[in-house]
Amino acid sequence: MKNLLIIILLMVSCASVGRVQSEVRNVVSRNESVVIVRNTMLRMECDAAKNCKMIEEHGLGTGFVFKKGYIMTNAHVVAKSVLTMVKTKGGKESYTTVVFFDPIHDIAILKYHDDLGDIEPLEFSEEYQIGDPIVVIGHPLRYVFSHTFGRICAERTIRGTLFIQTDAAINFGNSGGVMLNHNGRVVAMTTMMVNPVLNFGVSSKEIVRRIKKWSDEVDYK
Repeated sequence: MKNLLIIILLMVSCASVGRVQSEVRNVVSRNESVVIVRNTMLRMECDAAKNCKMIEEHGLGTGFVFKKGYIMTNAHVVAKSVLTMVKTKGGKESYTTVVFFDPIHDIAILKYHDDLGDIEPLEFSEEYQIGDPIVVIGHPLRYVFSHTFGRICAERTIRGTLFIQTDAAINFGNSGGVMLNHNGRVVAMTTMMVNPVLNFGVSSKEIVRRIKKWSDEVDYK
């Protein structure tokens, strides 16, 4: 009887692992909707004789298609940019314009102007619980289209913005990326790193609220 119980438990465990692996593969396949956000910034540099020149600098972040023609990212990713380009995993590129910028909640919407191919926009899910597994997709430290895994550790309001706290690894370059649930839906937008196991993303609940308020200001046609 004891041996039979062990066999049953092993079978259930293997089935569970197989299901999780299948779900992870499904979620990872959604990274076609995640894009590289490349910024060009200008900085004035002056020498001791007050001879000044403009220095061109470049930054890299993450964004994702949430509606056909539109990409969401963090406001701080594009805050100082004079030119923002996006690039898909398949190599297609487009220049963009910022159509909404909310530094308080760290959310920006970009409109892309060139054909990026048949990209399926990611959907948001406001249904999540503490302990749920998530997949983070982004470009940490310029290692593009990287995936890290963790769980939702808490839901916290910081300076009036609702965040999800996670133990999934996040680094510079992940900003503006996605935290996906097992169904491949966005539960948060990756925003800030505190330490290797204490990281935050703007909650989908917050994002959806902002989108509803912006709908009259942004032309989605």
